[in-house]
Amino acid sequence: MNVRLRRLQAEYERLKFVFDEHPHIHIESAAGDPPEHYTIEYRVKGLVEEGGGVIERDVHRAQIILGVDYPQCMPRCIMLTPVFHPNIDHLAICTEDIGSVDQRLEETVIFIGRMIAFQVHNVQSPRNGDAARWTKGNLHRLPIDPVDLFTDRLMDTAAAQRIAVRAAAEVSRIERERSRRCSNCGGPAAGATPCAAGHALCDECKASCHNCDAALCLPCKPSRCRSCGDIFCEDCAIACPHCDSWACLAHAGHACRACGQAVAIG
Repeated sequence: MNVRLRRLQAEYERLKFVFDEHPHIHIESAAGDPPEHYTIEYRVKGLVEEGGGVIERDVHRAQIILGVDYPQCMPRCIMLTPVFHPNIDHLAICTEDIGSVDQRLEETVIFIGRMIAFQVHNVQSPRNGDAARWTKGNLHRLPIDPVDLFTDRLMDTAAAQRIAVRAAAEVSRIERERSRRCSNCGGPAAGATPCAAGHALCDECKASCHNCDAALCLPCKPSRCRSCGDIFCEDCAIACPHCDSWACLAHAGHACRACGQAVAIG
């Protein structure tokens, strides 16, 4: 079972459980199968710059992107709405302040909310110098919102076991579904006979050798004659000994269209 798929699905199942009916954090959208892009809405008091001053705002939105190297690499987190905080700018929420790579996604979601509410901050390595200076001069006002964002569902071990089982079953479904997709266009390919490399192709993406009609797999990059442009199986194409080009049997013995050298048969 694919390790990354299993981790992504497990994270998604936990997020649904932990933040279902949460009074301050809402999973606005989750894109991907399993999800890799999340939009999170926070209903906590935070700060924004407006009219030359700093005012409070109580609704914020953030995006969390789980890249192709996740979970080896930490998620990319950015604000979709303005926030005035020493460790947040328009490019990123400071990943150094989010935690370690083994941190669960729901813990990252909560941490971002705590940052917005000024329950956590780091003025020693700021992304926003103005916000860092403001923070140093207004420590008596912090946190902006003391709300407790943690939930008992984070510690529900019985639920965690149920989630793990459900996530594993869902990943198996996703992998079965992906195995039935065309390896060339991604469309349905149920019932297709896979090639030697295990690729399945839909009817529209099936190809055959122009000489002997043998089935060819486009993702496996069949040989294409440099002269006529048709595709051929390995038995019906000759490799140029001087370059990486191919010639079909009809054009073998002629000068290679790529390097000008003769392509000999046999």
